[in-house]
Amino acid sequence: LSLHDALPIYRVLLIGYIATRPELRSQGMGAQLLQLAVERWYTPDRFEVVLAEIDDPRSHPGDDAVKRVRFYDRNAAKLLARPYFQPRLSATQDRVGGMLLIALWWAPGAMREGCLPSQPIASFLHSYFAESEDGRPEDDRYAELMAAYEATPWIPALPLGDYPSIEQILP
Repeated sequence: LSLHDALPIYRVLLIGYIATRPELRSQGMGAQLLQLAVERWYTPDRFEVVLAEIDDPRSHPGDDAVKRVRFYDRNAAKLLARPYFQPRLSATQDRVGGMLLIALWWAPGAMREGCLPSQPIASFLHSYFAESEDGRPEDDRYAELMAAYEATPWIPALPLGDYPSIEQILP
């Protein structure tokens, strides 16, 4: 389990990845890791929402992306109904398109009528991109991405199987 970014001022945690060795997959280890993380780290006094970035199977063909969607769906994650791409994680890397942003956990009361509040998520994304890309980006793609997260006060949280309905934007 990798904690990628925790910005307590926004009460948002981004999980970089959950991984198990290939020979241990499909034996419940990933679900146990996720449950352990929920019990130990995800507390309403620390976080309002816990997010993860996963590959969109439409852009990342192969079995792994589909299996990841199924895994998180089985473990009650929700898909944020907004487009997403990952920021540059270093000066030598490009942004990564074809990603989905999912909610792994949310504090009691944070989810209302199947939606999560956009403000802490958008604020977190602004900070995440600024830190990752050495200053807040000023390009049109970033502006388009952020406009999607800031358009309404609430972001629908959908079953992960609904990913084909999410618009994809280029990074």
